[in-house]
Amino acid sequence: MPKCKYCNKEIQRFDADICPYCGQPDPIPKDYRTMDVTKTILKLDVDGDSLYRSKSRKQYILLCMLLGWTGAHDFYIVRNNLGFIDILISVIVIGGLGSGLCFGTPLSFFGYLIAFGVVFLGFFAYSFVLRLKDSPRDGNGEFLR
Repeated sequence: MPKCKYCNKEIQRFDADICPYCGQPDPIPKDYRTMDVTKTILKLDVDGDSLYRSKSRKQYILLCMLLGWTGAHDFYIVRNNLGFIDILISVIVIGGLGSGLCFGTPLSFFGYLIAFGVVFLGFFAYSFVLRLKDSPRDGNGEFLR
């Protein structure tokens, strides 16, 4: 804020005609310059990374519904650790339950298909739970849109 050159009190730039405190005409010095505010504001990196756009909630749920056993929904929202855990769960359940059904019953190869169906239906049901979740966030902490 500029100061009056007569009484040295801070005045508004709108009071350039008369000082509201001392009443002197033309209180702002001729060489007064306002501060360049744009130098203090951080600039956006337009060349490299653009502004972050959050991930779609519909795509997240569809990926969980159709490809949940691969962890694709967690990789989509950049939660890679959960994606690897989903893959590990799928491999363990399909391998364990499928092997048990394959070698323990006369189903042979169909035991693995049944185990895959169980995992698929489990993630399909989990996608409905995700629809009811109030505010899911992605790996960057942003809400899904």
